[in-house]
Amino acid sequence: MFKFFTSVKLTLFLLLSLSVVAVFGTGVPEQAGHYELYFQSLWYRLLLGLLALNLLCCTLKTIRRNLADTDRLHHALEQSTPPLPQTEIESIETLLRQAGFATHCADGRLLARRGRLGRWGSTLVHMALLIIMAGAIIGEAGFVGTINTYLYQVNDRYYDWDAQAELPLGIGLRADSFRAIYYPIKLRFDLLDAGSGQLLESVTLQEGDAFRVSGLDLSCVVRHFEPDMGVLKVEVFRQEQSLGIYEVTAETEKFNRTPNPGFKIVNIEYRDPILKQMETEVSIFLDDRLLQKGQIRVNQPLTIGGVSVYQTAFQYHGDGVWSVGFQLSSDPGEPLVWIGSILLVCGLLVALLVPFRAIGLVRQADGQFGLVVLAGYGDLAGQQRLEQLKDRLPG
Repeated sequence: MFKFFTSVKLTLFLLLSLSVVAVFGTGVPEQAGHYELYFQSLWYRLLLGLLALNLLCCTLKTIRRNLADTDRLHHALEQSTPPLPQTEIESIETLLRQAGFATHCADGRLLARRGRLGRWGSTLVHMALLIIMAGAIIGEAGFVGTINTYLYQVNDRYYDWDAQAELPLGIGLRADSFRAIYYPIKLRFDLLDAGSGQLLESVTLQEGDAFRVSGLDLSCVVRHFEPDMGVLKVEVFRQEQSLGIYEVTAETEKFNRTPNPGFKIVNIEYRDPILKQMETEVSIFLDDRLLQKGQIRVNQPLTIGGVSVYQTAFQYHGDGVWSVGFQLSSDPGEPLVWIGSILLVCGLLVALLVPFRAIGLVRQADGQFGLVVLAGYGDLAGQQRLEQLKDRLPG
């Protein structure tokens, strides 16, 4: 039975079966229950379980093989060569060690190996895949939920998508402020003389650009434009001295204690803004006691007790009222997945960059020393390395 579960044919069959399911699961038009039918069904999980068992048996087999390498290779030497005198072995052993080989002598037979770490590369890969699978199984104990809230409201419940119900969060989450950050927005607006209402000029620029107001000896810099609230903020200068911020909306204007700085900005137009980032300042409470404050940004969640809170949505409702959306995610298997992924990369690098090689010292029929290949010299490059090694040895 153990031999069956370590079979490469079984591995290929399981991988092919999972690939076929994945093709149909992604290629067939999506319908209700589509994901559960292909990727959450009992038979699909059974295939994954068999693959895990296959990997586990293969891992145990490679560990047993690696631990028994010395005895196995010495046994192979016993079948191919008679014992050698110790004095003859020592001279060759020194040269092999200088060539980077670790040597082992027993019963008058010399075994030389290098790259023994590479022997464990495939074992590390198998173990890494098992750890990733274990992390995925443990991750089933986690959850994904959402909270949609107005600013300043304390939320102690969330909507769990697996349970299809609102559940207690265990803490209070309050959004204190929100800011949407856009890439520089290109603007066009008209400048009017505040007294006569005469059009001075039309201006086209973007945030950070400067412009001058004809006839008033004023220069201005566009500091910020908030497209959701339609607020434009312009800093006004006279001879490089700041006079203040002129704040304009479609309906109101404000400049220090006066309505305007001698000119008016009207007819603000802009292209569709491109969102760059959004951030929310939040407070976390436990039994009305403030635990911590933090900031949540896209791809920069706030983690609280193993639960990661992500920023997902926002909406402006007018009159300075914002609502924001959060996604809550708990994945207790995530650390195992990271560990497994790191081990997988390490195992692949070890297997590719540290080739295992093993040779034995024998005496040929003509009395000369010879090398018998035990592992690692089967390809053309290996044959060339073997010839180079022979050239370094006497005889």
